[in-house]
Amino acid sequence: MLRIETSGPLCLVRILNRAFYRLAIDILGGLLDDQTRLDIGCDAGPRCGRGRGLTVRGAVSGEGEKDPLLTGVTDLVASAMDHPWSFSQISDALSADNSILVTRKSGQDSGENEPLEGLVLGRRLDFDLTEIDLVAVDPERRRLGIGGEVLTQFLSGEVAEGVVEVRLEMSSENVPARALYESKGFVVVGRRARYYPDGADALLFTWRAQTEN
Repeated sequence: MLRIETSGPLCLVRILNRAFYRLAIDILGGLLDDQTRLDIGCDAGPRCGRGRGLTVRGAVSGEGEKDPLLTGVTDLVASAMDHPWSFSQISDALSADNSILVTRKSGQDSGENEPLEGLVLGRRLDFDLTEIDLVAVDPERRRLGIGGEVLTQFLSGEVAEGVVEVRLEMSSENVPARALYESKGFVVVGRRARYYPDGADALLFTWRAQTEN
């Protein structure tokens, strides 16, 4: 149920069973060289770059605070967001069977505790519909294209899975984030007035995959 192929700058892993999670982390930690490919019961899969990024689809195994991926996501979100999700909120999100997480690592350490510099976390709401919950980039690594890279990887992976629409919600005051989303083809389809505690409106965005006529 798992396929990993090492090639390219980012990494995509499909996990359809909790039992495969630790195996995937061990492999991505460096047990495979760049010419090695592992296929377990899956006839098609994306390409994956060694050590730079990770995409997880499906529930992450629950190891609490000992889980390096959960800790890395929590640390990045805490540093990157004014009103970050709590550890328990992120843990619950990653434990859901419909979760999708795309990350990019810093490249400073080859171990599993290597810090993250960007991520996108979302949920599959229907077979062709996904919602993005969190987009975060290390504050010290902004304006380097990392947000655009992980967002593009997220969208590409969802299209490969048959998704045709991706939704998200953001504060009207977050001008850089709005510019990023609009550069990727997201459009505003709604607004919730004074939705956030600071009085900012919530902008509702949607993105649709390009389909051939």
